[in-house]
Amino acid sequence: KLEPRQARSFGDLKITPYQLDHPDPCWGFRCESGGKVFSHCVDTEGTRVSQKDLDKDLPLYQNADLVIYDAQYSFLEAAEKIDWGHASGPIGIDIAMREKIKQILFIHHDPSASDEKVQRAEDQTRAYYDSCVRMAKDQGLEVHEFDWCFAAEGMVVEL
Repeated sequence: KLEPRQARSFGDLKITPYQLDHPDPCWGFRCESGGKVFSHCVDTEGTRVSQKDLDKDLPLYQNADLVIYDAQYSFLEAAEKIDWGHASGPIGIDIAMREKIKQILFIHHDPSASDEKVQRAEDQTRAYYDSCVRMAKDQGLEVHEFDWCFAAEGMVVEL
């Protein structure tokens, strides 16, 4: 049985489960091996995004080399579909900037969405990311820039 935040080791691989924001029980996993960290965070609504709200679940994201994150909806759709258990790219961008994630890959796109709709969600996420970076720099704030993209079938990502 999985217990939140109770790591299990398999050789040099350590896996820590975290409960995600979803109406049904769903789990995210932080996988650590060889000095690299991969976190899988799909089927999450991302209703807890602040450090205070994430609290004991914050390590799921902190300083990860790669995070796979839910981007089922556009930002507006995510707001309209509260309690459906899915997020949008801008929510993942906020977490990645604050928690110093090195790379975030958005997956779990709406299966009924056309390629054009997924592209619009990616464009919205890019505009949001660029705006956050620009605003921080304009205010003289330090900003964490990182790699991100929306996944596509056949894509290969190196950790």
